[in-house]
Amino acid sequence: KEMFEFELHEFIWARTCVLTRIFSIEIKKKEVDALVPLADMLNHCNRPQVSWYFEDETDSFVVTAETQISGNAQIFDSYGKKSQTRFFVNYGFTIDRNHRLNEAAIRVYLRDHDPNCREKIPLLGRGGGGRGRSKK
Repeated sequence: KEMFEFELHEFIWARTCVLTRIFSIEIKKKEVDALVPLADMLNHCNRPQVSWYFEDETDSFVVTAETQISGNAQIFDSYGKKSQTRFFVNYGFTIDRNHRLNEAAIRVYLRDHDPNCREKIPLLGRGGGGRGRSKK
């Protein structure tokens, strides 16, 4: 198919495949996104076993073991400290017990004519982001 002949669902599928496997690397001092077959199969752990980079001299993506890795064992890289939302959107998975970095922006507006407006304001919590009032 030509580039602009794809249906929306086909585009979303392809974009999701790329987004969940992409590496940001530096090639000749320029930051680029790249698909790196096999390296995209490294699993996530906050204590990575490998390091990786792109080597301009050999035009190669290099993965180096930083610890002893047994045969038939999973190989772990770190995808970074991220919220569940970022892990899910960018990598297609979430992590059990990853509550510390979760985040969500929720905007709540209270109407001035709401008879319980004064009681609701303290329940919204700190931060100011949800304390706006609407005249609607």
